[in-house]
Amino acid sequence: MPAILASCSLALQDGQPTSAPIALEGPGANCLDRAILTLEEFFAGETTQAEIDSAWKCASSSLALFKTHVRGQSGDGYTALELRSFIERYFLTEHKISDGLLTEGMRLKQAILGGSLDKLTRAELDEADRVINTIRIESVKILPYMKVLTREAEPDRMRDTPEFVERAIAQLVGTSHVMGTLLGKSVASYRMTDIERLLKEFGKFYLKSSGWDGPKSVVDQLPMIAAFKAFFIRPGGDSIAPDEWHSLISGAGRLYGMWLRYEYLVGTKPFERGDGLRQIVTIGKDLFLLLEGSIRAKEGAVIRFREIDGLLEQLYKFDSINPPFKEATARQLLRHLLQKACNPQSNGQRGQVVGLSSPILEWLKRDFFGWAEIQDAWDQVSQNGGGAEKVPQLRARFKDLRLVYADSAEEMRHILEQPQPLSFTRLGTVKFGIPVQNLDLDRKSWSSLNWKRLFIRVVVRGYAKDHGREKYIGLKKTEFKAFYDDVFALATEMGILDPRNPDLWNSLFEESNIFMPSANGDDRLSFSEAMEIFSFALSSGQYSRPLYRDLRENCRNFEPDIFGLPTVDVHCYRRRFYTNFGTYYKLIPGWVQMVSSIAPDDYEDFQEVLEVAARRLGYTDAHLESSEIDKVSMLFHYIESLFTRFDVDRNNSFSVEESMAAYPLLKPVLKELSGFKDEKDLTALFTYIVKYGESPDSNIWQGLKFVWWRSNRSRWKYDADRAQILKVIANLQSAQNKKKQPPPPQDPVGAGALAMPVRFRY
Repeated sequence: MPAILASCSLALQDGQPTSAPIALEGPGANCLDRAILTLEEFFAGETTQAEIDSAWKCASSSLALFKTHVRGQSGDGYTALELRSFIERYFLTEHKISDGLLTEGMRLKQAILGGSLDKLTRAELDEADRVINTIRIESVKILPYMKVLTREAEPDRMRDTPEFVERAIAQLVGTSHVMGTLLGKSVASYRMTDIERLLKEFGKFYLKSSGWDGPKSVVDQLPMIAAFKAFFIRPGGDSIAPDEWHSLISGAGRLYGMWLRYEYLVGTKPFERGDGLRQIVTIGKDLFLLLEGSIRAKEGAVIRFREIDGLLEQLYKFDSINPPFKEATARQLLRHLLQKACNPQSNGQRGQVVGLSSPILEWLKRDFFGWAEIQDAWDQVSQNGGGAEKVPQLRARFKDLRLVYADSAEEMRHILEQPQPLSFTRLGTVKFGIPVQNLDLDRKSWSSLNWKRLFIRVVVRGYAKDHGREKYIGLKKTEFKAFYDDVFALATEMGILDPRNPDLWNSLFEESNIFMPSANGDDRLSFSEAMEIFSFALSSGQYSRPLYRDLRENCRNFEPDIFGLPTVDVHCYRRRFYTNFGTYYKLIPGWVQMVSSIAPDDYEDFQEVLEVAARRLGYTDAHLESSEIDKVSMLFHYIESLFTRFDVDRNNSFSVEESMAAYPLLKPVLKELSGFKDEKDLTALFTYIVKYGESPDSNIWQGLKFVWWRSNRSRWKYDADRAQILKVIANLQSAQNKKKQPPPPQDPVGAGALAMPVRFRY
């Protein structure tokens, strides 16, 4: 573009033709007026190759005729005023070359060709002619693809002709390389402010006859271009050095080609499989190659945080980008990613990170391409494409695959080989109560496991004391808290976590060690436990969304909750919840069967226990919040997980023997709450709570019953159903709340009942 503008602005006046009038040969009279209009039509893709060829030939021939017919006042060249006078007299009638355009054109000439600001030599005119000829050739080549490049072509139609889009991207990259090489021959730096003035002057010629906003749109993006230049090439985005032109122009072409590839060749296609996946991988390869070159070119071989922050600042000003979190939060998140997840500890030691370096980029590449390879592996382990496959068969086939990214493959094998592997319905809800040999996954479920695997991998790698040794062992409580603290601002801004509950991490950690299918009650949040609680959270959201929509449509709505969603009338909720429970939770048949067996007169007691366990203020007439519905669904997942794992005879209740199998999971919590150290006391307390649903310290009578219970172990007998376990959880939570410090005034009960790991907007 600068060279294009130069050809239109290298104008002189006051020079006299050697004879007047001259007979023009080659370009027609006033051809530059037409050339300016053709240039505008070129960017709209509404001219022909012959017309754009003729337009540039007009510019070239005008220079040739000037050299032939004009003798400068100084013997060694021409003044800018002489050229302007000649061009306006013979080639322009509708346009005049302003003093500002003349000055800026000469400034560009000086940067590219050298020389002075007010004079041109014949050698400089010859070189300008070669520049124009190069632009002419590239303009003719790229013209057929202009509607694609300016994004005026309909994406849906273009996806039917992917070969044409591929050619357009290839031509864009090729032309960017040629133009970068051409401008790379510059002899002096050129400032962004100079570009801005030149474009504004030339923009006065622009008629805006197409959808493109002309030079103004380029001016508006100059701060972004400067930020990209500082990020990808070197600091100092306010000027362009001669050796930076090629990297800037060719890099911009490659980046824009990636965006076009996504818009036209991915678009509405699923990016996790098939051609969509292949296009995403191609974009990833191109981007990583560009970043590798940028890192090598930087001083110290690192793109520093100041360049990253500068680019982020400009991206946040871009109208097409609307992140659900603040710029400061995004900046901090990037630091956590680069300084921790891509710079893992080894034996508690972590290197210093000042930006994006090659080792860090290598972690990002392994994560991305490992994810893509696992996505693609579905076609190798599945025998019927998108249909469901039994997990044992998938296990066997995947185990035999030899994949390039071994870490990702090992993690996926670890997930599949769990005693109770995660399995999902087509809606994304976790399947419960199905024998392992009958569990299945489809392509969608496979993809879901894969991106969750990647997320957990990044978290554990970033926060474990030794990422290699402790990969599957997982995070200690302090390490998990560090992760939670780092993402808390992001998660609250996105409406995922409740900002009133900064201590949720503690409940999350404990619940993962009790209720997950792979929970073991130890002092770690393991890789598998993290995968499962993440899956449970997403699954519970699938139940909560339609339930909440139903309540909003059929119950009175009130003031918004903390997430900006209307609260609903709690009495209406209780009625509809009981009446429609079988519809809401039909995919958890154990709960449907249990609730349907509750007599109407007893249902209020069940609902009270449920709300004590799930609601922030317990059982109250306060309006129901959207997040409290999430917690209800999560509770059902927790308890169903226990029954799937420990209800061996599948009679929908826990015997003493079955519940004792779960005792090790609750032992640390019981020990902390009760102060008991003796194993007999702890097992007596555990079985008593399961039997009666409440702790023995609630009143004197309960205390006496516990003394008898502890002394008569041979008489222990019970069948505890889901409602009884729910009561246990509610009472344990109440006991935990009592041990906490007094809550703040706005939350008289505390952080709530059982914590919900995440919630999702409806």
